[in-house]
Amino acid sequence: MLQQLDRVTLKSGETMDVVVVRAPEPAMRPKILPFLGHKGPSWEIPMAEGLLERLPGLEERFYLGLLDGEIVGNITTVEALPRPVGCLQHVYTDPNHRRKGICQAVIRSLRDDFSRRDGCYMGLGTGYDSAPYWIYHGIGFRGIGETGLMEWHREEGFTERHFGPREARARATQWGDWPLLECLYLQEAGWILRSLHFARWGRSSFEGAYVAMIQQMREGEVLGSTVLECDDGAVVGHAFFARDWAYRGETYLLDLLVHPHFVEYGASLVEALNLPTDAKVLAHCDGQAAAKMAILEGCGFAEEGRLRRQVRWEGEWLDIVVYGRP
Repeated sequence: MLQQLDRVTLKSGETMDVVVVRAPEPAMRPKILPFLGHKGPSWEIPMAEGLLERLPGLEERFYLGLLDGEIVGNITTVEALPRPVGCLQHVYTDPNHRRKGICQAVIRSLRDDFSRRDGCYMGLGTGYDSAPYWIYHGIGFRGIGETGLMEWHREEGFTERHFGPREARARATQWGDWPLLECLYLQEAGWILRSLHFARWGRSSFEGAYVAMIQQMREGEVLGSTVLECDDGAVVGHAFFARDWAYRGETYLLDLLVHPHFVEYGASLVEALNLPTDAKVLAHCDGQAAAKMAILEGCGFAEEGRLRRQVRWEGEWLDIVVYGRP
């Protein structure tokens, strides 16, 4: 579905239409995909497939600037839940039309549309202190340290409500988990080592890692992925396992992240993966992640070694504890 949101006058004097395309919309696929073709093959998966048919649990929106019917600017959101939690991505302006105010016009329309739909949280990644960083800051995003990661809370208390203690259950990962996992990995609360496979430490983005994980699942490198879901759809934990090619692919690597309010459900998250019983599985913990160690031990893992002072984190050296399940 295509909907017009605004008509604006650019700095050049040209009149631009701002529209939103809600996927699926096969008729727009031949125009949108070439415009965003620079994103690479893993990023093309959700765009190409989502424009043809709805991806489970995921709302994809392409906010477009049109001059004479041709796309000159784009910002995409991927969202989940009735009160949307989203990621802002694929911010791109045709090089022949830059410095006209296209991005600012599109992002203002996006902000207003997200607010009208009662959207409550959005994350993004950009260059720290760059020109885009301050464009996003101007519509309400706030930076996470000096990382270039940013988030937008439209209302106070979102984090406390979204990650508040309650019951949760494990299920297989679906496309709708993409923005919800980004929200989880961006939280301050949680273990320092969040994914060894994708090198995620502390508050970090899982946006690009998610599409890479989907591609690797299709290629047989990642062999399973599960999430912890609450009754309202919030995702509060994530586990997946992959072939560890440092050991010729004959050993598997388990990654696990659970919000501190939900560690009691961590074992069910791991068990839902149905880890192979005929191969070695390794998991790694930072030395401060006592709750993660307890989850692993409850799932039959045992400590096999400790790498002393392996990683420096915020000025202090951390041990990395290696767990294994034969």
